[in-house]
Amino acid sequence: MVDTALVAGLTAAGAGAASAVAAVLIYRLISCWLLLPVGGLAALALRRNDLQARRMMPRFHRPRRRATRP
Repeated sequence: MVDTALVAGLTAAGAGAASAVAAVLIYRLISCWLLLPVGGLAALALRRNDLQARRMMPRFHRPRRRATRP
């Protein structure tokens, strides 16, 4: 519904129908789908840095793990 309104607004502003649809699809691709891999890579980098920081901590600063019950 939002995409239809964007296409209608672009065509009302003077853009051709095909170029308006292409612009909206490119906008949707960039704003939604390309952010997912970027966020995934950022999460992996943060996780890797956290693991490296934990390895470098002195033993008495490491958080203790709770024993799990079966």
